[in-house]
Amino acid sequence: MRRSSVLLIANPTAGSFTSRKIDKARDIFRQAGMQLDTYLTQKAGDAEHRAREAVNGGYAMVIAGGGDGTVNEVVNGLAFSSLPMSILPMGITNVLAREVGIPQGAKGAAMAIVNGRQHRVSLGRLDQSGTSRYFILMAGIGFDGRVVHETGDTAKSLLGAASFVLRGIECLLNLKAPKLVVDADGKRYTGYTVIVCNASKYGGDFRIAPEADITVPTLWVRVFGGPGRVSILKNTLALVTGFHGLLFDGDYFACKRLTIEGRAYVQVDGDARGESPVEITVQPEALSLIY
Repeated sequence: MRRSSVLLIANPTAGSFTSRKIDKARDIFRQAGMQLDTYLTQKAGDAEHRAREAVNGGYAMVIAGGGDGTVNEVVNGLAFSSLPMSILPMGITNVLAREVGIPQGAKGAAMAIVNGRQHRVSLGRLDQSGTSRYFILMAGIGFDGRVVHETGDTAKSLLGAASFVLRGIECLLNLKAPKLVVDADGKRYTGYTVIVCNASKYGGDFRIAPEADITVPTLWVRVFGGPGRVSILKNTLALVTGFHGLLFDGDYFACKRLTIEGRAYVQVDGDARGESPVEITVQPEALSLIY
């Protein structure tokens, strides 16, 4: 296979997937002298498996066509390889695309990829119960992990981002907030929700960790304080408005490694990932990303 060939791994169940988007991207790549091969996933895990196969497949690049869940699978398939990846946004919120400035439209995204530069970026690694998972955006343990766990695929397909809002309200009304103990680079914190950020954005354009940068091997962590509904609402308001200093109730710090003890739901890059306890470490220069 020619080195000018690009592999698009696309999720046909992604929120804004259309074959027309793929055709638009293919036209842009053809004009740039690149052949676009397309692989459509059928089930969870397909994108990761195909990306891992592509490492030795002679491709110049792998493009994740879907939402942040598809992106996460491709990241895990390519981590610590020399094969670069990029993103054709087709999901609900497309947080990584927003983080690195890739346009949401297919034509604009394809142009950004063709004209982009290769960056070596850091990943987070989450270890739990003998398994590991890399993330490029964030990991959430506690309330937001529960919201992700309880938001079904059908609801996401029908309602998009609103499905998380509605499920969040339901989880808030039936609040369960187990205490979490965090040990970060030797310092100890307690709280009821922990969000570990490799990137600055969360849930769309909300910049909850302004200092976070995927090219810098540092994790930024928010430990939410009180367990009650008022505290959760206050912290949510702080994060979506950007008034972190005035409204946020908890701790915010940078670290390289942390452990989280206590039993709570976990989400990684917006997908459910079991329960804590977990250990999370930063992995420097673990992935080549084009943007």
